Amino acid sequence: MGQAQALQKSNYIHKLAAASPDTESFENTYKTAYSHGLEAIYSLENVDLSSVRRISGPEENKPKKELPKPLAKIALSSQLSLDLGGEYRDHLPSFRLQEPIQVLGLTRHIEKALNDNDIKILLQLKETKLDELVFLKGLGQGHIDEIKTRLNQYLKNTDHNNCQTLDCAAWVNVVVAAFDRKRVKVYLQDFELADLISLSPVESMEVRRLTLEKKQEWKQEVEQLFLSDHNKEFVGHSIRDITDVYLKPWMRQRYGFATGNELVERLQRISDNPEMARLALEFMSSVYYKHVFPLKKELYEIDDNLYCVDKATFDYYSQVIKKARSYFYKPHITYKLSELVTWLKREFAQGWQGYSEGFIEKALRFSPDFRVRKGDEGHLVIRLS
Repeated sequence: MGQAQALQKSNYIHKLAAASPDTESFENTYKTAYSHGLEAIYSLENVDLSSVRRISGPEENKPKKELPKPLAKIALSSQLSLDLGGEYRDHLPSFRLQEPIQVLGLTRHIEKALNDNDIKILLQLKETKLDELVFLKGLGQGHIDEIKTRLNQYLKNTDHNNCQTLDCAAWVNVVVAAFDRKRVKVYLQDFELADLISLSPVESMEVRRLTLEKKQEWKQEVEQLFLSDHNKEFVGHSIRDITDVYLKPWMRQRYGFATGNELVERLQRISDNPEMARLALEFMSSVYYKHVFPLKKELYEIDDNLYCVDKATFDYYSQVIKKARSYFYKPHITYKLSELVTWLKREFAQGWQGYSEGFIEKALRFSPDFRVRKGDEGHLVIRLS
């Protein structure tokens, strides 16, 4: 009987255990009983971050916040955007944008309609919304299409605002193309520039039949038109810009000196048509400068056909030549060029005056007061001219 009671007691205990699912094991009870509440925080050390679910959408869809630029960079970029003058640029707007609309070869009807609406040069036409021209009196859609075609063909969809080459044909066209084509053609024949103006077969025949007296009369008429105040102002500004942008920086690389022939050669090198550059310069000299070298006004003339970039260079040059002449106390004295340069450097150094390396030799070689040639021993010698 005692054994049966023990068995019933054991079954009763097992039933109680099965009926209590929330009953914790001794190990769990131990951990819970002695907890300080920070186990959940410490357990983050073993969490795989890639398995953590994102709260919001993907980060790549969020706009990235740009960091503010350093003040030094902002100041530098604003300085670089300033126009510091012609000598600090290597480009000019193309003269093509300043050409009259007549260069497009449009019909007289279209040219008159555009002129009546104060559209006279290609820049104005380029900045106009061409589709809106259809509302102008005398212009239809066919006229607009012709304008678009001719303008695109002439400008060739290139950037004409930053040109590092010189378009001398356009330079001449700016001052001549707006006038009567036949008279302009006759005038430009003396400058070998007549090919800039195209005539119809009938107009060409009329020009060929002109007498010498009539041609001379036409030349005088059209020359007065060329000498308008607007053209004079344009030519003066263009010569100044060409000198500042294309010539002065180049001259400074050569100690600030250049002959007239070298300046013309420089313009030919940077022109899209070297021969046209020479002819255009001769045309400007004849019409607007009374046959005087056009660049003379923008540079300092040291001597006949010799120019320097500014007055400071002119003063340095004059000092060197004056000092060098003092060594030639007799007409036929000859020195080695290198020796004379060394003596001059020492004498100027005693007065705390110095020049860039090569300046003194360059001044002596350019000066018409001296003659530099190769001596019998193979070195350069210098004497008075």
